[in-house]
Amino acid sequence: MLPATIMGTLEAIKLFLSVRKMAFVLAADEDLIRAAIEAQMEGAARAGFAKLYTEKIVQLPLSLPLLSVDQAEAYVALLLCRNAGAMSSGDLGAVIAVARERRRLGTAPYVVAGGDASGPSASHLALAASIARGAATRTADPRPRGGALRVDSDGTQRGGRPAALADRRHLEPGSPAR
Repeated sequence: MLPATIMGTLEAIKLFLSVRKMAFVLAADEDLIRAAIEAQMEGAARAGFAKLYTEKIVQLPLSLPLLSVDQAEAYVALLLCRNAGAMSSGDLGAVIAVARERRRLGTAPYVVAGGDASGPSASHLALAASIARGAATRTADPRPRGGALRVDSDGTQRGGRPAALADRRHLEPGSPAR
C-alpha cells in the first residue's frame, strides 16, 4: 500500500473510533505503517510523531512472533500441498505429522519430499524454500528508493524486491533453474 493509502485508511478508522460497539482489528507490519506515516507527514515525523500516532489509534497491540525461515518454508510447503489437490486428506495429515515430529526434533527442513506420490513434490518444496527465503528478506526501509539490490557474501539479498518476487522464472514451466 502507498503511504497516502495507509494514512487514508487510518484516518477513516479514526472517524469510527468514537462509535459505540465499534472495533477494528488491524493486521499489519508496525514498521511499515510507521514508515508510511513518516513519509506522509514529513516534518512531524522527526519528532517521533509516527510512534505517537499509532499508539493513539491502537489500544491493544498484540505482536506475533516471527516465523523462522524453516518454519515459513514448512508452512508454505504445506499450503502448496493442500492447495495442489493431489494429496488426499489422509496423506496430507501424514505429511503434517512428519513435519511436526521433525520440527520437535529440530530436523530441518520440516517438510520433505515423499518417495511416492503421496508426499509433496520436489517442485513444491523448491518453491516453498524460495518463497520463505524471499519473505525472510527484510530491509529497514520497506520501500527502498530506486529498487537497488545488494547481495551479501552469504547470498542474502538486501533491498529491491524479495528473491521470490524478483525473478519469477522458477514459476514458469520449462524455465532453467537458478
